[in-house]
Amino acid sequence: MNLVSVIVPIYNVEKYLARCINSLIQQTYSNIEILLINDGSKDNCELICQEFLKKDKRIRYYKKENGGLSSARNYGIDRANGDYLVFIDSDDYVSRDMIKVLLETALSNDVDIVECEFLEFFENDTINDSNVDSARNSKLYSSYEAISSLICNTGITPIAWNKIYKRQMFNQLRYKEGIYHEDEELIVKLLSRANNICKIDVPLYFY
Repeated sequence: MNLVSVIVPIYNVEKYLARCINSLIQQTYSNIEILLINDGSKDNCELICQEFLKKDKRIRYYKKENGGLSSARNYGIDRANGDYLVFIDSDDYVSRDMIKVLLETALSNDVDIVECEFLEFFENDTINDSNVDSARNSKLYSSYEAISSLICNTGITPIAWNKIYKRQMFNQLRYKEGIYHEDEELIVKLLSRANNICKIDVPLYFY
């Protein structure tokens, strides 16, 4: 089974962190490692992470000085052992089938990156995961087609967290630190080196 590394940057999100981590440890695809990267949080995030460490041996916890989202993601990439990488923002959460569906799609279509749809929710909303339609249509893109779709806003999005990536996509590539919209700065580089990309129309990420 392919190992999937799930990288979760954490900064002052104590109100949402448990929901995020619970959605990961409940994944229907079990061969994952969960890298919790505490980027210098000043709230109770460390205590929450320590409690989850006791519950699931797949969790690995790191604490570093605050460096921003790019720094935390890069820190996780450098320590990931997986064949595939997934990024989750710690104030969001995901469908219990997210990793299973993304990985199956990547393997069955022999693609380097798979993107899913996402649902936006407000602070007090609850999304019933069982109501998320698992039937899905997919669209395959070449590297050129994916970049064109990104530029024209017709399918591929510039965000990091609704995708699964082959680990090798990040060879010699990292998120640029100290800038805003770091996802957009890197995504074209990732798409340009991918052989094929797939987009599925089911929402598996809750933003």
